[in-house]
Amino acid sequence: ITYTEAINILNSSSKKFAFKTDWGSDLQTEHEKYLVKHCGDVPLFVTDYPYALKPFYTRDNQDQPLHTAAAVDLLVPGVGEMCGGSLREDRLDLLKSRLAQAGLDETYGW
Repeated sequence: ITYTEAINILNSSSKKFAFKTDWGSDLQTEHEKYLVKHCGDVPLFVTDYPYALKPFYTRDNQDQPLHTAAAVDLLVPGVGEMCGGSLREDRLDLLKSRLAQAGLDETYGW
């Protein structure tokens, strides 16, 4: 499921979560475990997280207005997130821009 679908599932639930479930907030373990149960208690991939939640080198989906990243987390029963991954930004102009926005352009100037 996409991150947006995950947030919609969480927000339609009658369950009271300790952490907020607004679009743009990071999923917490309680959310991840709920999503796994909701989807049949089987391993579940969540894709297309908000771009702002991911590191500078994560590929930008360029899907305004949502602005998501090409990233994925694998959620498993009883645990929540087991592993995650992402495509890396390979467009040099976008990578340089993201480095500058994060204030890292000098650090990675080599």
